[in-house]
Amino acid sequence: MKAKKYLLTGVLPLTLLLNSCSGEETSSTNHSDTEQEIQNLELVENSLNVEWTAYKTTDKLPVKGVFNEVKLETQLNKGESPEEILNEATVSIDINKLTTGNAGRDVKIKTLFFGLMKDSTNINGKLTYSEEEWKLNITMNGTTVNVPVDVVFEENIFRLKSKIQLAEFNALEMLASLNKACYELHKGADGISKTWEEVDVEASIAFK
Repeated sequence: MKAKKYLLTGVLPLTLLLNSCSGEETSSTNHSDTEQEIQNLELVENSLNVEWTAYKTTDKLPVKGVFNEVKLETQLNKGESPEEILNEATVSIDINKLTTGNAGRDVKIKTLFFGLMKDSTNINGKLTYSEEEWKLNITMNGTTVNVPVDVVFEENIFRLKSKIQLAEFNALEMLASLNKACYELHKGADGISKTWEEVDVEASIAFK
């Protein structure tokens, strides 16, 4: 069957991931409320949201961002369940289209974090469902990691949460580069400058 392709833009709170320079977690278990009969579901175009939350200072203050351009490819856009429609779906995130609400911070993330990676253009992901379990493979900085996910399907909204460890993607050098540029801004009340190695990611997509 010919693959269906969508260019979806998101406004989020796809983990692919990041820390920043000014201030402003999740279970690894899988859960899906799809035991009830579901028929004739269809993806809602332009409904995919991918957002991330990084952390700074020893108090772990959150810094939120959004990926504004995400390409989703599935074999089906209609089916009887999210498992049927989204199994084997692939996602490509344009990392140069991220926003955090602070233009200066955005530039630092793009140049001093993603700009130093082996692939400074995209983060790629593949979502699979088998044996009643969702799995998500993320490829970033030339490294593919199977990350834990927590999935819920309620009121026709499919939500996925994950926690990304930057060390697993060999991205600590990039993190250090970003923290150096943001050293003073990432200081807490204790005078310690810290940028955390973990990033929370949350994605959602609507069905009708």
